[in-house]
Amino acid sequence: MGAYFDHEKLTVGLWYRGIPALKAYQPGYPNDESVIAMLGYQTPQQIRFTYSYDITVSMLTMKSGGAHELSVMYEWPKRTRNRRWRAVPCPKF
Repeated sequence: MGAYFDHEKLTVGLWYRGIPALKAYQPGYPNDESVIAMLGYQTPQQIRFTYSYDITVSMLTMKSGGAHELSVMYEWPKRTRNRRWRAVPCPKF
């Protein structure tokens, strides 16, 4: 679960991966995985650069050190013709 916030050309997000309400698969091991922080910027040419970092909160913390991700996205311009149905917009992260 998580959320992201767009403000003009800047995007900021925070997510949690894990299911703490479920019983752990083994006694003494919580069912937590990671917390993900994300930061993105969109250029005037519709190119979006996004960086995210998975902060490991499970028992792998000392061994994995987390994970980095860098994304480069291009959003095609919208069509101008009318349609009888509307598509669900895709998240911009």
